[in-house]
Amino acid sequence: MEYLAPPLDLSVSLRLGLESGQSVSRIIKGIQARERHQMTRDLAIVVTAYERGEPVELPPETENLIYRKALLELIEAGLKGEPVLNQLKELESEILKACDADIEKFVAGLPIRTMIPLMLIQFPAFLLLLLGPLVSELLKGLNG
Repeated sequence: MEYLAPPLDLSVSLRLGLESGQSVSRIIKGIQARERHQMTRDLAIVVTAYERGEPVELPPETENLIYRKALLELIEAGLKGEPVLNQLKELESEILKACDADIEKFVAGLPIRTMIPLMLIQFPAFLLLLLGPLVSELLKGLNG
């Protein structure tokens, strides 16, 4: 998924692992071994806090990301042995809806973004092509 939506990637990996009968801790270790991004660093904080028996303290930038925080809380509950598959499926569907909304918002802004090169580069060049010969003839008429 190229880290476009790390919470979605993590939730899908976790759901697939749980459905295949793996434990949450085994799935998390596999994810940490193969991926390196901010979500796996937050995941390491959760696992370390669980192993030490301490409460989880996430960085401030993670506290503001509601889906990431909810997923990490769900993983913490799964590490404690609570059943989380149904909650994970619900959270995954919410994350998918949020991703779809973000994509729609991005696509809605594309016409404006594509007009920028047109207005800054192509339109002035077109004007030069149209007005260049007229200005040239005007200057020749004034000089001669």
